[in-house]
Amino acid sequence: MSDVKQDQTVPVSGLGQNFEKPVLPLMAMATKARVWGDATPNAIEPNPEQLTAEMRATITRQAQGQCYFCGVRARAGHVHNINHNHQDLRPENLRLVDPLCHGWQHLGEIDDGQAFIAYLPGLSPQDANHLQRATMIALETGDEQTKADAKKILNWMASHREYTEKAWGTHSPKIFAEAMTRLGKVDADVNSLVFQGLSVIFNPAQFSQVVKGWAQDAYGAAPTSTWAQVHHDVMNAPS
Repeated sequence: MSDVKQDQTVPVSGLGQNFEKPVLPLMAMATKARVWGDATPNAIEPNPEQLTAEMRATITRQAQGQCYFCGVRARAGHVHNINHNHQDLRPENLRLVDPLCHGWQHLGEIDDGQAFIAYLPGLSPQDANHLQRATMIALETGDEQTKADAKKILNWMASHREYTEKAWGTHSPKIFAEAMTRLGKVDADVNSLVFQGLSVIFNPAQFSQVVKGWAQDAYGAAPTSTWAQVHHDVMNAPS
């Protein structure tokens, strides 16, 4: 090895090419495609008569229990149609997704009071959901101080809906969904650019049952009781 000259070494073919591929797919706000004859127009998953238990099990197994969009463990995940057409049940069009990420794909199916659109520039959709998920877990399983801190974060995120209201005239997911429907089929990269900085912020009450699964699956190795110490260690890491 001592006789090898650095300028004569040849790197392995393809070295570093994996960095060119995003770790996670692009995620942007969207809504369900309106298809003539849809028997369940307000459903967020395909008709259970068509999406069999066997199909769901296969999708979950292929995803290794992880959300397609954010990578979190999604034991209680939903089945998502990538092209938003719930009549299209081709295997390549179906993915396992976390309930929060799925909500971003179904603005038109979000009831009033369940969520709103907030302007949180610099926060990616995936990070916005990770922050919300951690906040909901803290509210459900943390001590009083942790719950108080989580509530402050949630209120901070919620307050940013005012910026959306001023800029867009509304912070209602349904109205955004209606606008998307009128525009017709638009690629996710276009929506990501147009709605850059906007996040779907959910009312945590609707996820009370899901939170327990998150706490066990995604945060089992890091319960809320350890968060203060983790924060201290990160903020005081040796230089």
